Amino acid sequence: SDISGAWITMPYFLMGVAEMYTQPTLLHLAYSQSPPSMRTLAMAASFFIAAVSSAIFALMAVVLNPYIPNDLNGGHLEY
Repeated sequence: SDISGAWITMPYFLMGVAEMYTQPTLLHLAYSQSPPSMRTLAMAASFFIAAVSSAIFALMAVVLNPYIPNDLNGGHLEY
């Protein structure tokens, strides 16, 4: 391919910055607005949702592996 792999650094950088700004804010809001007896549950639910999304992504990577060619330049992922 004529496109450099360095082009992917900017989207990953932006996603990282977005994650750094949104997650602490959301966790603080959930913790501060929850009753004291539910704060642990709110944090556990947040971490559980993050773990499930990571597990789904890993499962999709394994399931879709046969459809991804070893040579992305020679493979046609657009159809």
